[in-house]
Amino acid sequence: MINISENELNKLERVGSGGFGSVYKVGDKAYKIYTEYIKTGYDTTRLNPMLKNSSLVLNKMDRLIKINHRIEHTDLIEDTIFINNKFRGVVMPFYNGIRLFDIINEPLIDKIKYARKYLECARELTLNHIYPTDYKLNNVLLVDDEIKIIDLDDPFTKVRIISDPLLNKKSIIIFDETIKAFFKENDYHYFLVKLKDYITYKTPNYNDNYEGIIDYINDKTIEHNYVFIDLNSNYDLSFDFVDDNSRVVLLYDEYNNDKIINIVKSFNEKNIQIYDVISSWVLDRYIINNAYNECVINKEKEFVKIR
Repeated sequence: MINISENELNKLERVGSGGFGSVYKVGDKAYKIYTEYIKTGYDTTRLNPMLKNSSLVLNKMDRLIKINHRIEHTDLIEDTIFINNKFRGVVMPFYNGIRLFDIINEPLIDKIKYARKYLECARELTLNHIYPTDYKLNNVLLVDDEIKIIDLDDPFTKVRIISDPLLNKKSIIIFDETIKAFFKENDYHYFLVKLKDYITYKTPNYNDNYEGIIDYINDKTIEHNYVFIDLNSNYDLSFDFVDDNSRVVLLYDEYNNDKIINIVKSFNEKNIQIYDVISSWVLDRYIINNAYNECVINKEKEFVKIR
């Protein structure tokens, strides 16, 4: 327990602030001091829930501190802070790193490495019955080539400390969403639900473990050949360069669900399996985030090689 005065707090270097509190840098530590009242509307406030029932909060904080001593990859909280003998915040490590959100356009091979390290952190938390419900790329830092999940101090809304299968599944789904955001999947997969019965691309099956996400990341390492077929050009179905290692992706400009499903069926009838269907507007991003090898695009039966 650290006990400081208001005057001592005012002398510290404030490096950030949010709706629930402010962060101060003290050497290699970060002091997160909770705001007493938080905004709930334009001109309304309420007592910060982190300070509402201090005995309950401190009990949960003590549990996080104990768990912090036995995990390797993620730092939770190290101590509690009292101002004039009243609970007001927590001590965490201070990291001067890069947010994953800021390296979202890095080469695919680097992103795979960071995603695996991020996954390792998440799995360790799950093994210790800690289920983050606030995963986001802004709260994951790359520090000296290692991944650190930060801002895990709130045991009410950001993490849950209890062995619970439903919380576990919810946490994994939220984690998966950040992985997909890191690989920019949400930029181009608009209609997978409607097309899932007709294409070979499959989203991970959510369960009580990370197997689907592991498979998703591992698949990024396989050097598939991507063939992109522009539905707005004069394409045909005689693609002799499509082999077992090829992934055929259809490009469209104007979305029409029934039309695209019929087109996919026509390809399937010719034993050409469609891997994915995307908007041509996001083609460049799709290639960056998926394809190692050269890609082929058809334009008016003239094939242009990429890479």
